[in-house]
Amino acid sequence: MLQRYGHTQVDTEHMLLALLEQPEGMVGQILEKLGADAATMAGQTDDLLRASPRVNIYGGGGQQAQVFITPRVRRIINIANEEANR
Repeated sequence: MLQRYGHTQVDTEHMLLALLEQPEGMVGQILEKLGADAATMAGQTDDLLRASPRVNIYGGGGQQAQVFITPRVRRIINIANEEANR
């Protein structure tokens, strides 16, 4: 996903789009029951990510740049772990 957009940081929008793009995923089923259009949401998220600044994801010698997660993603992971432990 990061290569598609030329990003080196995983952010919440990347996670959302990955969930929306799962053809048989739970997120699509939930959104359908709520009457939301997952395809429209995926398109809008894609537009947002394409508008984000691109970086050279390959460092010197053709090696791929290091990937980071944003504080927002770190927070989501921590909340998910806390919820799983309950």
